[in-house]
Amino acid sequence: MWDLADETGGGTGLRLAPARPDPGPVPGTGPDPAEPITDTVEDGPLDLVTVGEPDVTVDASEPSAEPEPDGEPGRTGRGPGIRLVAAVVAAAVLLGALGTAVWKVRQLQGDQSAQSSALATARTDAAELATYDYRHLDHDFGLVEAASTPTFRADFLQSSQALSKVLVQYQGKAQGTVVAAGVTSSSPRRAIVLVFVDQTVSNTQDTSGPVSEATRMQISLVHTGSRWLIDHVSLL
Repeated sequence: MWDLADETGGGTGLRLAPARPDPGPVPGTGPDPAEPITDTVEDGPLDLVTVGEPDVTVDASEPSAEPEPDGEPGRTGRGPGIRLVAAVVAAAVLLGALGTAVWKVRQLQGDQSAQSSALATARTDAAELATYDYRHLDHDFGLVEAASTPTFRADFLQSSQALSKVLVQYQGKAQGTVVAAGVTSSSPRRAIVLVFVDQTVSNTQDTSGPVSEATRMQISLVHTGSRWLIDHVSLL
């Protein structure tokens, strides 16, 4: 290397002179290698670079990656555990609703069965109450007594004993035929049935012959054991 230098001595020309070697920084006067080196950039901010540290570039526009939750990649929300619990709850609700529906159907079937049996019993009881023959009153009245509760049986015995003497004296007979019947109210334990009966009556006092009469009976039944029993009878 050669530097252009002023010629010493005389003359005013320039000469080529060998470049003096760079003696390097004087100990104690140069910058500390451990301190940051500051470069000055015209009309701009200063960039600080730490000597000995690798440059790391961080893109602040992209969020740091986080592990995806269990489930479908790229989706957040319910995991398999929560979905399983929801499915179990839904199944439980469905089973509960189904059980309630089955119970209601069975209850309805039980009510219908109770009404049917009460209606059939009341029709039979009404026919037996309206039918008698002076020649076998014990048998006829015995059918009613066997189908009665203790309370109604006691009342019926008292009435039938007084009536038996008159029926035997005048040879009274009656035949009852049920023409219609319907349940007005019912429960598994009690039922009330309205029965329409045609009754044909004859006796020696009425010389004109048998007389037909239309009778309405309201029969109250009580379910005891496996059967319906007469608990009260009203003539309407």
